[in-house]
Amino acid sequence: MAPFETLGPYRIGELIGRGGMGNVYAAKHMKTGETVAVKVIASHVADEPKFRRRFDKEVRALRMLRHPGIVRLVGVGEESGKLFYSMELISGETLQARIRREKKLDWRSVIDIAIQICAALKHAHDIGVTHRDLKPANLLVTPDGAVKLVDFGIPNLFGDMTDQTAPGSVLGTPDYMAPEQARGEGVTLRTDLYALGSVMYSMLTGRPPFKGKNANQVVQKLLNERPIPLDMLETDMPESLVELVDQLLEKVPSDRPPSALVVMNRLKSMRAGLMREQTLVDDGPETANGTTNISSVPQDLHERDTSESGSGGFGNSDSTAISQPSVSPSGKTVAKAKTVVSRGRRSSGHADDTGLVSGIANRDSGSNPSRKAVQDVTVASAMGNTSDDHTSDSISGIEDAAYGNASRSNTHFETVSDDATDTGFFREHTSHRPSHIVGVLTMIAMASVLIGGGYLFYVASMPPSADQVYEQLNNDFDASLAQTFMRRFPGDSRFDDVQERWMESRVLATLKRLRAKSKLGLTPMDPAEESFLLALEDRQTEPAESAKKLAAWLNVFDSDKDEVDSELLELVELARHQQAHLANQTPVSKVDDRAAELIRDMDQWANQADRETIVRKLNGVIVTFGQQEWASPAVQEAKERLQELQSAAKP
Repeated sequence: MAPFETLGPYRIGELIGRGGMGNVYAAKHMKTGETVAVKVIASHVADEPKFRRRFDKEVRALRMLRHPGIVRLVGVGEESGKLFYSMELISGETLQARIRREKKLDWRSVIDIAIQICAALKHAHDIGVTHRDLKPANLLVTPDGAVKLVDFGIPNLFGDMTDQTAPGSVLGTPDYMAPEQARGEGVTLRTDLYALGSVMYSMLTGRPPFKGKNANQVVQKLLNERPIPLDMLETDMPESLVELVDQLLEKVPSDRPPSALVVMNRLKSMRAGLMREQTLVDDGPETANGTTNISSVPQDLHERDTSESGSGGFGNSDSTAISQPSVSPSGKTVAKAKTVVSRGRRSSGHADDTGLVSGIANRDSGSNPSRKAVQDVTVASAMGNTSDDHTSDSISGIEDAAYGNASRSNTHFETVSDDATDTGFFREHTSHRPSHIVGVLTMIAMASVLIGGGYLFYVASMPPSADQVYEQLNNDFDASLAQTFMRRFPGDSRFDDVQERWMESRVLATLKRLRAKSKLGLTPMDPAEESFLLALEDRQTEPAESAKKLAAWLNVFDSDKDEVDSELLELVELARHQQAHLANQTPVSKVDDRAAELIRDMDQWANQADRETIVRKLNGVIVTFGQQEWASPAVQEAKERLQELQSAAKP
């Protein structure tokens, strides 16, 4: 039982899931009666400043996900310091549970499921959102065969607390993660496509591509080995399907298919071709008069499409397909379609590794034991939204009855609602004709809308000015935006400032990547990387010494040879910049390691936080450590940076 009876507009029920980021409860809206799953963020997570800063921004992105294949986000809110969000309640089972029950799926079901996953991924990728942790435990199969992605965006939302989505970090499930994730490199949409290939491999074989006694063994195999070919494990598998999975599991992202749309189209073509071949095989015998019987060809052969919603075109593999004989025009039986039966075993409920799926119940008992048990799975996801074409966002306050005597000063709830409409395609219309005046007014109104829309489109399509881009950089520095500024405004007086900040962000990102590589030890560091990291380790406290080390480093690794790889060229460029920069930098007195740590934190704030947050943190350093002698270098640095920010903000 939950330690609280109500939360926002919901009456909280039983605990249905538990995870490191919080607990999930069944809940019911006290006014509308809607049943949802509510996840309450753990206090140690919700109190983190970084999490608070990112939460609203990420939720706004999650609301953009409106697709039948992604679980719907209902709303977010806070009450008495408890941060929570609510999601739709879904019936079904995870793909992981189905694989455990059936051991392996037939290739027809795999194609159907993969097409639905691709449709959901395409929608997310089109608006710039990647899943980052696609796996069978995060895929839900409803009783009617529809596939829904859960935990969409959870790694991005919670991963920001430890900067786990940036280059130089590792995030994801080892069994299904892509090689670039294991190496701590940046995540792209092709990372999700690798995970899709791993999921398809698991469905076809009953096991992930790589297995090991522990996560490290799995990662080592992921980086250095290729999975066992599918055609060696399953000889009757279509060659085109084997080829596609092999391409999805390529180590190099550029060798994989370019997008989820391309994969989906290949799967659809593959399905149509294989169904056509199967139909020809099933209807092979000829009638007595020498003509081939085609009466058993499925009538909806070219209509079965799961790209955007519903179950797969081959149907749910948990059901039984009843065979019927094909009859010639003369009435004689000439062929009989194959009967496909896939019987699943009953299984009890279990929670997955994130604690978001639980509570599987048997609804069929007693008189009819042959019926399958229907499993109720509660999905607690921070992402996803399914809605019809009339769906729109709206914000509503919390009803008074939902709170009782709770304090309203620290309480709010924002709902993502499905607004009903009085009009639609199927509404009955009155038979009277509009008058001539009404028709003219309608045309005028439509013309006004078109003109206004054209003007708004023109204004929206105009690129931002230098002042607008620079203001965005001051509020929330972004390396790609800085490159845009330098490319578009090379003659601007602020060019040098933006270029310096961009170079510093590259240095910080490189150091972070190398530190992560050194700490994880998954791949050995080459001499250039290791010595580069050592040369810049004390660049804040001993800039002159670091400049000397970089000069020596350049003597060894700076080369004009054409065969130098791109990574070494980037290190050389950064070393030259840092050598010139550190030679003119005033050293920070190394009074205490704690002061140096504070200064390094300031460097991170400058490249990862918005201007308001930086000002607040710098003031915090000045007030907190102003009277501490050991912290005087850090306090002085904070004052100088604060003064620079205030000067830059003046027009």
